[in-house]
Amino acid sequence: SVLLVTPLRAGAEPYQNYIYDSRLSPRAEPQAYIFDRTITGADMGIGSLKEPGDVFVADDNGVYIADTGNNRIVHLDENYKLLRVFSQFENHGKTDTFNAPAGIFVTPQGDLLVADTGNARVVRLSGGLDLVRIYEKPESRLITDEFKYEPVRVAVDAAGRIFIVSKNVNMGIIMLDAQGEFVSFLGAVKTTPDLSQVLWKLIATKEQKERMALTLPTEYSSIDIDRSNFVYGTVSAIDPDKAVPGMFITRLNPTGVDVLKRNGFYPPTGDAEIRTDPTTFKAQYSQLNDVAAREYGIYSVMDNRMGRIFTYSENGDLLYTFGGLGPNRGQFGRPEAIDVQHDETYLVADSVYGWIAVFKPTEYGTLITRAVQLYNQREYDKAGALWAKAFEYTANSDLIINHVARNMAKEGKNEEAMRYFSYTNDRTRFSDAFVNFRAEIAGRYIDWIIGGVMLLIVFAAVRPFFGKRRKRRQEKDDSHA
Repeated sequence: SVLLVTPLRAGAEPYQNYIYDSRLSPRAEPQAYIFDRTITGADMGIGSLKEPGDVFVADDNGVYIADTGNNRIVHLDENYKLLRVFSQFENHGKTDTFNAPAGIFVTPQGDLLVADTGNARVVRLSGGLDLVRIYEKPESRLITDEFKYEPVRVAVDAAGRIFIVSKNVNMGIIMLDAQGEFVSFLGAVKTTPDLSQVLWKLIATKEQKERMALTLPTEYSSIDIDRSNFVYGTVSAIDPDKAVPGMFITRLNPTGVDVLKRNGFYPPTGDAEIRTDPTTFKAQYSQLNDVAAREYGIYSVMDNRMGRIFTYSENGDLLYTFGGLGPNRGQFGRPEAIDVQHDETYLVADSVYGWIAVFKPTEYGTLITRAVQLYNQREYDKAGALWAKAFEYTANSDLIINHVARNMAKEGKNEEAMRYFSYTNDRTRFSDAFVNFRAEIAGRYIDWIIGGVMLLIVFAAVRPFFGKRRKRRQEKDDSHA
């Protein structure tokens, strides 16, 4: 097959692509994505976008924008040409409107689900904008009358189940069945309780334990669903004292079990560098507020604290980073949401600047993405060729060296793989390659080894016989003398 790469090369971007090596030191890499353009309301002739809260790419590659501050949804084609703008719909014969819609999802069948945050509901419309259903606050014993329901993200899987992220919900993601009935909270994040919480749980009543569950400092900020119907989630509201690296991103199976792989040099978290809040002196992790699931296990998360987008492989390797806060071309005021078009173009909703920023892949970024995809498809020789080509852009990348070694190991070149793994200090994969190499050596010489063992056995068996003959012959010679 022929590799098609985007004819773009990184210029003087106001940010630096970097990854973390095995020692958790940041390593500068060639730019993987560069700023291309912005999509503004003025460009579309609809007035300025006001605090856009979400951007969504549908299966037909069309783009939907939740124009939160203007209480409307904007629909564009794949080339960003305006198709329609709507802010109201018919609700049982009456005109109904949105109030600060913060999230949008479009099903493969064309239904639109809008997280109508200000109206405390999720609105489902057909492709023709006819009302299908309104999902209001779910009923559960864990949700009290005082609870303020504020849905900000919504997604639907292939089975029709609906997943909702709401502010003030720290029990997990709200899951409804295909009929819109509450099923459960999915994927509650585990935190490390302090001693007083542990002791109190020993004597608390059932009702008190349920109340305690509501006070856990965990809250999802966003969700997305991949093609295998796994639910990706980002978690932002965690007490830093109870947080641990790796708990900020989840990939939930249908039973709510987190199956995200964390086999890179550092768990998928955003920045490995942990800062200190100058006012509270507590740890500051990346504040992840959106996630975009791509094909072949690749996914991206956004850190709106520093304005960076981190992209990971299915294995948990940080592939590349781009973006940053600031007033310059290609920087963000406050990034709120991300999604990816079929040609791997990133769209970023910026609530401060009131536009959608467009980022295109460079040749280097395309090589990395294609290599990961081919490896996922078990095309190890082709993946190895692309990693080698990417190596031409950077001579000292632990990411590339490590992936070249993985391809060598998959092709049975374990001795060479061991040498590369030792360079990146990947002890786990070095050990695996060593075990395979040892088995390879044993298999290569197994016939000689078995033959040698058999000779030793035969020699041990006949040695006493020859010893006796030699002794009798000696005795006979002595008697003749």
